[in-house]
Amino acid sequence: MTGAQILIESLKREGVEVMFGYPGGQVLPIFDKLYDSDLKLILVRHEQGAAHAADGYSRATGKVGVCLATSGPGATNLTTGIATAYMDSIPMVAITGQVKSFLIGNDAFQEADVTGITRPITKHNFLVKNVKDLARIVREAFYIASTGRPGPVLIDIPSDVQGADTEFIWPERVEMRSYKPTYYGHPGQIKKAAKLIAAAKKPLLYIGGGVITSGAHLILREFAEKGGLADTLPVEVQVFRIGGLYIIALGGEISCEIGLELKEKLSDLEVCTLGYSNLLRSYVASLGAHSEGGYEVETAFLYSLTPEPRPLGYTPESVAVLINKGIELARSL
Repeated sequence: MTGAQILIESLKREGVEVMFGYPGGQVLPIFDKLYDSDLKLILVRHEQGAAHAADGYSRATGKVGVCLATSGPGATNLTTGIATAYMDSIPMVAITGQVKSFLIGNDAFQEADVTGITRPITKHNFLVKNVKDLARIVREAFYIASTGRPGPVLIDIPSDVQGADTEFIWPERVEMRSYKPTYYGHPGQIKKAAKLIAAAKKPLLYIGGGVITSGAHLILREFAEKGGLADTLPVEVQVFRIGGLYIIALGGEISCEIGLELKEKLSDLEVCTLGYSNLLRSYVASLGAHSEGGYEVETAFLYSLTPEPRPLGYTPESVAVLINKGIELARSL
């Protein structure tokens, strides 16, 4: 099988039914094989649309979104959509064409260092140098994208690799020494969080999309009810600050009055964040650093329930970082 055929067969084995893309010179071998396959390709009018469509498809279906673009400007046009998926923890695999292997690094026509460009906005990326590695790389890309904290993975395939022949060998299992997602929290951190939540005077649950992604919504409700958190402040909130105005959005409706009321209630606030939400964490940290009119946050205990370690970007007085998939940590608490 050629590299292009291996790619199509690997996508099928990963359960891909729909993908989004735009043709170009360095992906023509792939498009030729797509024409003969039963995979459905949605032809976009710009590569950026392909990345955003794959992102949206993943959000709507829960499956890994797939987008396809050619080398150089085609690949760089994907970056905004890839960055969006990375920031929102959306599982996506971006496949890009690349100039022939021996031309890489020689300023060839429509060549760009796509793996270098996308390194900060992907969970991982691959440059396929040998067609024999292609099936394994596709398998690993989907595994990385969909496990732990989900996110985008990029596969860059030179055109000569797409046309090279080899035997198709599909790896049934994925074993990656350098990637071991963590799903269970540290017992000591869980106990610390439970004690601080139990002692909280004004607890507030701020819930992100990770609760839905991990299927933890029912356990979260039970946790809120047992902990008495459901009777304090609203459970689902989004806080915005425009100038000196604090705005809170509930159910998609923005209310300045509620936002100002919340500002008065935030003194001695303990915040428990579940999922991937960053907005309120930054908000509380900024309140602690900048008091206005004599108002200060006396205490801000911030809990981040997240599938993978990541720099949190704030320094509240006390932080308990619980590395966990939401459903398991909610059970533990």
